[in-house]
Amino acid sequence: MVQNMLKNDWFVQDSIEKTLENLIAESELELFTSTKREEFEQRLIDEVRMIGVYPVETEPAVEKYIREHGAELHEFARKVRERHLRKAV
Repeated sequence: MVQNMLKNDWFVQDSIEKTLENLIAESELELFTSTKREEFEQRLIDEVRMIGVYPVETEPAVEKYIREHGAELHEFARKVRERHLRKAV
């Protein structure tokens, strides 16, 4: 479970964007390695649901945010992966 691997301050109360970026940056990269944006978005949505950080009534807004900003989040995940790969070499 990703939640156990996240730093204590990864959840940013007033920012879905920063919370999602922290989740992507701190999680197991294989969760977010899909080259297809739609698959990436669904994996991110599934991960947010599994962690349960947002109340059920807030989840639709988070999912909407992911769908509307999927391209930017997908690009962020790609850059994070590249950084990790460079460090591993």
